[in-house]
Amino acid sequence: MTTTRKNTNIFFILSFCFLYIFINIVYFHPFSHNFEHTIFMPGGDQESFIWFIKWWPYAISHGLNPFIARYIWSPSGFNLTWATSIPTLSILAAPLTILFGPIFSWNLLSLLAAPLNAICAFLLLRYLYKNNFAAFLGGYVFGFGSYVMGQLLGHLNLDFVCLVPLAILLFVMSVKDDINRYYFVIIMAFIIFLEAGISTEILATSTLFGFISIAVFVFLQNVARKKILVSALYLSISYVLAAILLFPFLYFLIKGFSGVPKIINSPTAYSSDLLNYIIPTPVTRIGRSVFSSIASRFTGNYAEEGAYIGLPLLLFTSFAIRDYIAEQKRTGIALFIIFIVIIVFSLGPYLQVNGVNTHVIMPWTFFTHVPLIRGALPTRFTNYVSLMVAIFVGFWLSTQKVTKKRYMAAIASIVFIIPNISIYNWGGQHVPSIFTKHKILAGSNVIVLPFGYTGPSMFWQLESGMSFNMVGGYVGFSPLPFRRLPVTSDLFSGIPGGNFNDLFRAYCSQFHVKYVVVCHNTPASLAKAVKNEGWDSKEYGQCMAYHVPSHMKYYVYSGNVWGSYDRYGWIGKNVILKTQNEPIKIILTGQFIPHGAPNVKIRLYEADGKVIKKTFIPGKKQSLAVNMRGVKRIYISAGNTWIPKNIIHSGDTRKLSVSMKIEKQR
Repeated sequence: MTTTRKNTNIFFILSFCFLYIFINIVYFHPFSHNFEHTIFMPGGDQESFIWFIKWWPYAISHGLNPFIARYIWSPSGFNLTWATSIPTLSILAAPLTILFGPIFSWNLLSLLAAPLNAICAFLLLRYLYKNNFAAFLGGYVFGFGSYVMGQLLGHLNLDFVCLVPLAILLFVMSVKDDINRYYFVIIMAFIIFLEAGISTEILATSTLFGFISIAVFVFLQNVARKKILVSALYLSISYVLAAILLFPFLYFLIKGFSGVPKIINSPTAYSSDLLNYIIPTPVTRIGRSVFSSIASRFTGNYAEEGAYIGLPLLLFTSFAIRDYIAEQKRTGIALFIIFIVIIVFSLGPYLQVNGVNTHVIMPWTFFTHVPLIRGALPTRFTNYVSLMVAIFVGFWLSTQKVTKKRYMAAIASIVFIIPNISIYNWGGQHVPSIFTKHKILAGSNVIVLPFGYTGPSMFWQLESGMSFNMVGGYVGFSPLPFRRLPVTSDLFSGIPGGNFNDLFRAYCSQFHVKYVVVCHNTPASLAKAVKNEGWDSKEYGQCMAYHVPSHMKYYVYSGNVWGSYDRYGWIGKNVILKTQNEPIKIILTGQFIPHGAPNVKIRLYEADGKVIKKTFIPGKKQSLAVNMRGVKRIYISAGNTWIPKNIIHSGDTRKLSVSMKIEKQR
């Protein structure tokens, strides 16, 4: 290739890259906002990501373990390998964060996501088809498609998917012997390493679909089969090398596995509705109003309803598939099979049509039982669907039969996926003066209300200069020590449950809380419950700071407990009760166990070694009463349990034993 031709190619590549950036500027008008103080798409998820952007350089520069953040869910902290903590993006943006602040970095990273996705897809398609204009349009389909535009509503870990087409590009280059094997292994390992620090979910699902794609091509290809297998072998070496580089990350990932809920988000709720592929949501500009009644029935939320391709682009894709199979039969069939597999998997465990779960079992049901991958949400597989559509678009616009009419048809089809820019907004976040102007909270464990994802507490802590430790946070799920306690649910819901004040005092004592800060927008019932404690307090603008006494009377229970215990509630397999100078009587009964359930054997262990055993017969009004005084701990263990759905058609799958009621003694 001559120097002139190389320069021309570089010019075209850069021109198309800048064109993607220009489109992004037209869509979002970034220069009309203050990047350091105005937040692109302000909200709970976004403010947590801003916290993460700040955290990694902050932790490293302060000599802290960046994987365990003890500033949130204090004092135990949170294992950030199980959060969407984006260490890759945070560290890459660290110089900008240090100079201009984490809001600036959030805004820049968010607005770079779509153009970078498009640019990387463009490079893949340009390599495959040697046609700049075809690659440009295909790159737009991937970079600015419904999936990315939906995730751009606040999910930086999911809208930043530029490494996926780059990984495919490298693998294809390896198969075609266009890259040195040594460089392939090193670069691919680096891509895997970087993706692990952006989204472990995307890494896991891209690995799954990559394996499926390789298997399909190996089965269908004769000539290239050996080369594909050799490249797959080198790819496995890249994974091993990446695992070595990721050793600290993987160590804490494995270490924290036991505390992760079996299911964080329902794969059924977050599956693609079949109609979503042809029905736009409010994320799309054209058709969103006409079909709003249908789109409103899709499960999940707008950010997670990214399946929309539209009939025009689907029709265009079908013609491309037809011609691909006609011209390159085995490759075309392989790509078509992969395309269909991804679509079918995106529909989740059960087929949903028009918002209705048809209960038709789909293939993804199998993967809901596979460790790690079972947590992936099927609706996010539409990321790979849009990449497949981009590949087909690129092919059909680069064949010898291509005409201007075909280009016009492609552009017209793409118009139907143009995003609805009106749903994206910029805004600020008011920070109460207690977090910025006063030092009262410095170095203390603090509960901030509104709690967790119901308020901007993560952002307020960030703006305080990380001056206090927060008992709470918004990082995905609650750690196990907190998740076991009913108070955590009460704080999230804003509705104090039965015996809230006793349990709340115990909660504050257990987690060494020094202050409870109640700010505006805290649910009235929760704010009143805290006020009723009668603790010393002081007002700071729109917030009230309550000082938690060092000595309190309370009782607390944890384990398998449900209900309000000033009345009878249910317990399950194991329960622990503790009193702190609060005399109580525990009453256990089997009278509410439905007929048909087994007899339940209960063992009650007291701290002094005394063991009380009793068998409860379903429906019998027999009971067991135990008094607790002073500082005491009791363990209740059920020898067997029963599940409501086996007795009555309630859909309840909890393992229950007997009912429990707690009475305060005067």
